[in-house]
Amino acid sequence: STDSGLPVEYRRTGTLETTGGVVELSRLERTAEVLASRGVAAVLLDGPALRAEEPQLAEDVLGGLLIPSHGFVAAADLTRALVVAARRRGARIADPCRVRRIGFTKSHVLVETDRDTHRAHAVVIAAGCWSAAIDIDGLTSRVPVRPVRGQLLQLAWDGPAPRRVTWGARCYLVPWEDGTVLVGATVEEAGFDERATVAGVRDLLDAACDLVPRSWTAAFRGARVGLRPATPDELPVIGPSHVNPRVMYATGHYRNGVLLAPLTAQLVADAMLVNRIDPLLETVSPARFGL
Repeated sequence: STDSGLPVEYRRTGTLETTGGVVELSRLERTAEVLASRGVAAVLLDGPALRAEEPQLAEDVLGGLLIPSHGFVAAADLTRALVVAARRRGARIADPCRVRRIGFTKSHVLVETDRDTHRAHAVVIAAGCWSAAIDIDGLTSRVPVRPVRGQLLQLAWDGPAPRRVTWGARCYLVPWEDGTVLVGATVEEAGFDERATVAGVRDLLDAACDLVPRSWTAAFRGARVGLRPATPDELPVIGPSHVNPRVMYATGHYRNGVLLAPLTAQLVADAMLVNRIDPLLETVSPARFGL
């Protein structure tokens, strides 16, 4: 926001993960213990304490886990701000264009798009669920990233909105400063189909109303759809190709793209600029997929 001059909504109001089952409550208790061992504050709440934190929850919610340090950011605003900040620091953004092929000479990487060809010393594959569509010379395998559709709803809330991000078993609610509430999100194997569906909208509305009954009084503002890049093991693919180290991967983040973006950027920059390969990259290495 500082570098771009654009406002980006970012709030650390905490998150509340709720449950209506005894088994899930035990899982949340174990999660709280793990977080405490790592220095992350978390509070396990029973039903009455939970409703004191969030009075609008349904009566059948048994308990939950409050993590005060959690927050959220407006992803679209953040993306726009990143584009402006990057351009101000000298980045050139070719938009719109599609990368068709990546080739190599002894000294350069050639990135062929549907408009022209760019020369560089290295390339980062960060094309989300379209990463597998790029032909890369010398690599017989393609990164196994597939699209997973996620539908989200925007509601205009009537009266005080929930106080913080609230998770249930079938949805989550995010209260924005403008008085709207985001309800997410479906998880659907639908290929590259980016249409909102009646089934998806209905499922999310039912889930939101079951979690916070006051959702029934909200006005419907709209639905939107995104495609998440998922891998077979649901872990991202980050790090240099073992076949050609001039190819760096940063893709397959599934539902955690915005969350992991700063860490991914730091790991990739360290590897490319100062040849520092963090041990964290071993788990998410492209080598596990023959890349």
